[in-house]
Amino acid sequence: MTIMVGGADAFTGSIIDVAALQQQSERFRKEKTDTKCLDSCVTENNLAPALSLVLDNSADLASRKRACELLVELNNLDCIDPIRNHKFIHGDIEMQANLSIQQLLANNHRKECPYCMEIIKSQAKMCKHCSKEL
Repeated sequence: MTIMVGGADAFTGSIIDVAALQQQSERFRKEKTDTKCLDSCVTENNLAPALSLVLDNSADLASRKRACELLVELNNLDCIDPIRNHKFIHGDIEMQANLSIQQLLANNHRKECPYCMEIIKSQAKMCKHCSKEL
């Protein structure tokens, strides 16, 4: 004779969490909207859709790679801090985002301080944020 033993979490795999489904559906709708906006984000100088796709770990990889490429064309340094503070799941996207940041900094004659990671002029001899010599 076999006796089935289960704890408090037994048989909960079939329970539908409506709030989680709504959140997932909203994320998917935002991903689709941002993907459509990628075509016009450079002409409109709109960083939001590209940055949103780069930071969305669940988004389509092709869209995320395209968004990384557009970061350089957008030429907006405001994307650096959110990308640096994001935990990427896909190494390819992280590498491409970092390459885009390097290109973006080079295009704007900027670099990151190796001590405090603040953005400074590329010719700077001393960081204006942490006062360390470079």
